[in-house]
Amino acid sequence: MSSPREAIHDAVRRRLGEHRLVYTSGRHSLVDVLLQIGRPVTVPEIRRRRTALTQSSVYRNLVGLERVGVVHKITADREHTCFEMHEDFIGHHHHLVCVRCGSIVDFRVPQAGERALDRMLSEAARSARFRIMDHRLDAVGVCAACR
Repeated sequence: MSSPREAIHDAVRRRLGEHRLVYTSGRHSLVDVLLQIGRPVTVPEIRRRRTALTQSSVYRNLVGLERVGVVHKITADREHTCFEMHEDFIGHHHHLVCVRCGSIVDFRVPQAGERALDRMLSEAARSARFRIMDHRLDAVGVCAACR
């Protein structure tokens, strides 16, 4: 029986295989650190945890992992970009984004709230003749530390 982390690594390996990409040790290490930290993180935070990974390798692998839907990029502002595992691997959630320091906090909405949000989005999409594939909610403001 595999652990939840091993199951995610297996799912990432399959996703990469579907795109004819290899799950290299660098990609595995990058996914592992994202899973260990468990929240959106910057490249410098990743590098502090995995000093053997070069900055160029981290960026290159993050771009590739984002392109195939393994990693999700969250941009707080021009100076702050964070990365986390895609919700396919860690579950659906939303973000509180601080415009001053760039911190990003995950939060989950109760099912009733998600259903209401989906209904509102469907109405907006219908009136705009838009087809929604998914949604993300980023609430932008100022965190407690920056107030």
